[in-house]
Amino acid sequence: MTMAPPGFAPGSFTAPPLVAGIGCTARAGADEIVALMQTCLAELGFSASGLVALASHARKAGHPGLAAAARHFGVPLLLLPPSRLAPGMPTPSSRVEAAVGVPSVAEAAAAACGKLVLQKRRSAQATCAIALASGPAQSSRAAMAPSMLSASSAGP
Repeated sequence: MTMAPPGFAPGSFTAPPLVAGIGCTARAGADEIVALMQTCLAELGFSASGLVALASHARKAGHPGLAAAARHFGVPLLLLPPSRLAPGMPTPSSRVEAAVGVPSVAEAAAAACGKLVLQKRRSAQATCAIALASGPAQSSRAAMAPSMLSASSAGP
C-alpha cells in the first residue's frame, strides 16, 4: 500500500523518490540490510519502487552487504565523506561516534540526500533511515538507468 496525498485517487499516485541511509557493521549481510530496508519502507507505506539510492559513510566502500543490497534494489550506493553527512540527527549514538568519528550514519547519510522522513530503525547488524530525495540524489536512478539497461542487455 502506498500513502497517497489527500485528493489523489488510488493507483494515481507515484511513490516519491526515496533514499535509504544505511549504517552497518562489517558482519552485516545483504539479506539483513534488504530485510531492514523493506521493513522501513513498509512502515512508511511505500514499496521499493520509490528507492533512488542507498547512502552510507565513505568508509563502507567495498562492504559486500551494502553493495549487494544496492544491486538487489537496482540503485546506486552513494558513499559520503564525513563532511557531507548531515549534522544534528535525532538519534545520535556515542558507540557509532567512537567507532567511525560521527554520531550518526544511517540518519546523517539519508538526511544528506533529502528530508528525513523515518528515523533510524535497527536490526542486529544494521540501521536504516529514510529520506525524501532531493537534488542530485533524486535523479540518481534516472541517471543510472541507461548504464543498467546496456549492462543488462549485454548478453551472457
